Amino acid sequence: MKESVGGISLTMIVITLILLFAGIMSMTISRSNAIAVKDKVMRIVEEYDGFDINTDAKYEEECEGDDALCDILETLNSYSYRQTGTCPSYDNNNTGQKIEVAGFKRNGSQTSGNDAAFCIVKTPVGTSNSDRQLYYYKIIMFYGIDIPVIKTVLNFTATGETKMLNY
Repeated sequence: MKESVGGISLTMIVITLILLFAGIMSMTISRSNAIAVKDKVMRIVEEYDGFDINTDAKYEEECEGDDALCDILETLNSYSYRQTGTCPSYDNNNTGQKIEVAGFKRNGSQTSGNDAAFCIVKTPVGTSNSDRQLYYYKIIMFYGIDIPVIKTVLNFTATGETKMLNY
């Protein structure tokens, strides 16, 4: 009897360690994928010299609509990015300038729920020499521990900011 209790305890410890290792590996892979996609999305927004927050695209087999959003959706598809999360809300910090937040699903439609594949925050900074409004964009991607049976246990964000753009 003494040996059987020790065997069960040892088995539970081994199973716990295996699940812990699998969770850490899952989070590491998910984080590196989210950071790679975030960097690519930042480059796309800078390449197009901004992003229209109020845009929509349809993505099924091929993308139709805004070119920047279509490039972002193709990037999500090519990296097999599947995480979702909730976009944060921002106030204007009593500056009177409107901070725009938009969350997008993997098919290009906008969402305000907790099923956004990525979020883009458009923050006004000031005006340039040519009296054009300057903005910077914050890109928010999601990652977490995604275990197939349990699904996403924890959800984290990877954020990055573009250079100042005049869109």
